[in-house]
Amino acid sequence: MKNPRILCLFTTILGSKATAQYLQDALDQVPGLDAHFEFLTIEDYQCYPAPLGPN
Repeated sequence: MKNPRILCLFTTILGSKATAQYLQDALDQVPGLDAHFEFLTIEDYQCYPAPLGPN
């Protein structure tokens, strides 16, 4: 059986940088797990704002 692959998206704003690193470290220790990590920063939120809801 192939190793499970997961994509992890973490935000690093509002004090979440330490939590995101803690979760990455924990997931890196899971045997047989192929994890890819992406970290969203304040710059990402400025470049790609959330869509507006219906008026």
